[in-house]
Amino acid sequence: MSDLLVIAERRGSEIHSSTYELLGKARELSLKRPFNVSVAVLSDNRLDEDATASLFSGGADKIIMAIDKSLGRFNFEPYTKTLAAIVKKLSPEIVLAPATTSGRTYMPGLAALLKTGLTADCTGLDIEEDTGNLLQTRPAIGGNIMATIKTPNPQAPDGNGQAKDILGLEGTLHGKRRSGILRGYSRDDRDKRNASPVQTNRRRKERRSRRRGNNRGRDGSQKS
Repeated sequence: MSDLLVIAERRGSEIHSSTYELLGKARELSLKRPFNVSVAVLSDNRLDEDATASLFSGGADKIIMAIDKSLGRFNFEPYTKTLAAIVKKLSPEIVLAPATTSGRTYMPGLAALLKTGLTADCTGLDIEEDTGNLLQTRPAIGGNIMATIKTPNPQAPDGNGQAKDILGLEGTLHGKRRSGILRGYSRDDRDKRNASPVQTNRRRKERRSRRRGNNRGRDGSQKS
């Protein structure tokens, strides 16, 4: 049975809620295609019993702990190298990490070390019923459409680091809650995108009229 690896997000001694969101999605995927769901935790101390129990109850089949003083706080180089070693050892088919500040930092580096691809800002993950392929939904073309990326037979690198068909995912699983931040759109931007051509032309004419009015003096003469 293939492995699906979730990279845990840790804040101090606490496991961040984004980890449990990813574990829930991983468990959901495993119902459509059998996976062993593993979670990797990087820290300078062992997890206490409550945290361990929470990860197991959250959907993990296995917990992989990497403990070192250099992992006490987020540090790009030791984090990335440690995760690369875990992935090469475990050889998971899919890797999921939260789209947090640290996740956005180490995932591109991890993908580069493993010579793999990375699908960022996913708002949806699914398994295609007929083929078992992983489907990743994410914003495209400036966020104007939602594209689904299909990855046939993803597989992690083997022990010597040679890439086969590998997939790394940086998942944002609650698109409604986070898409505005990720895409950088305000409410006004959304209204502009949804405007019809007639509304758009009317607004342009109104702006031109205002500019012409501002360029005329009170006596009706054109300003130089």
